[in-house]
Amino acid sequence: MTSPSRALEVHMTKPDTSYADANYATGQRPSVSGFCIQTKPIVRPKECKFVVDKVTQSGLIAGTVLDVSQVARGEHADPTQYVAQQAYFDPTAPEFRWLFARAWPHIQAAAQRLGLEENKLTLRECGRLVRYDVGGHFNWHPDCDGLVGRQLSVVVQLSQPADYAGGDLLIMGKEGKWGCADRAQGAVCIFPARAQHRVMPITK
Repeated sequence: MTSPSRALEVHMTKPDTSYADANYATGQRPSVSGFCIQTKPIVRPKECKFVVDKVTQSGLIAGTVLDVSQVARGEHADPTQYVAQQAYFDPTAPEFRWLFARAWPHIQAAAQRLGLEENKLTLRECGRLVRYDVGGHFNWHPDCDGLVGRQLSVVVQLSQPADYAGGDLLIMGKEGKWGCADRAQGAVCIFPARAQHRVMPITK
C-alpha cells in the first residue's frame, strides 16, 4: 500500500519522454544496446510458436494496469494507457523451464552491468504473454513504481517482424538516451524495471 504523498512523489520523478516520441515520429530508431542488454535471437521460431500456443490455449484476458494513486492498490482497465490481450504463465513450469534457463545468462549479465548482486536475483513473478492487435499499445510507464521489488524487466520478441507494423518497444536510458529494442523474432531485451518504456501502437 502507498500513501497519496508517496504516489505523488513517484509521479513527479517521471522523466520527459516527449522528445523520444518526437524523434521516433521522424523515423529515428536508435539501438538500446548502450544501456540495455540486447541479445540476438536466442529462441527459435518453432519455440516462439510453442510458447504462444501453449500460453494462449486457455484464452486471453484484457490487459489491466496497476493504480498506484489509491491507498488500496488495484488493477483496472485504462485504454489511454494500455490496450492488449494477455495471459500469465509460470516460467519455472517444466514446459517453459528451458526458456528461463536460456535467458538466465543474459539476465545475470544485465544484473552485473547494473551493479545488482547476482546471488540475490530471484524470480518473483509470473511470466506474461501479451498480444497487441491493431490499435493496441502500452503508453510510457516503468515496471517498478518504487514500491515493489522488481529490478529487471525481460522481454522476448515472439512474432516475426514482417507480420506486423508499429509495435516498437521504446526504452528510456539515462541522460536523455532512448532507443528501440530489436524486433527480431526470438531476441531478448533486458532493462532496469524502473526505466520508462512503451510499446508503440500497432498499425497492421
